[in-house]
Amino acid sequence: MLSELLQPFTIGLGAYPTVSVVIFFTVFVAAIWQMIRMDKTYLEEMSSMPLDADDAANADRED
Repeated sequence: MLSELLQPFTIGLGAYPTVSVVIFFTVFVAAIWQMIRMDKTYLEEMSSMPLDADDAANADRED
């Protein structure tokens, strides 16, 4: 009886797994593409920012 009640809701669900995998793959490829195209000097600046901010905070405390 329960399966008869839920049957109208389960008829068109076959495409959802496929669509979700395509969306995931598209976002994943876009993220990898953006990472490859990034400027290396920008990445080096961003990676050293936390360390620079910590050094500046410690320099203020020493004064």
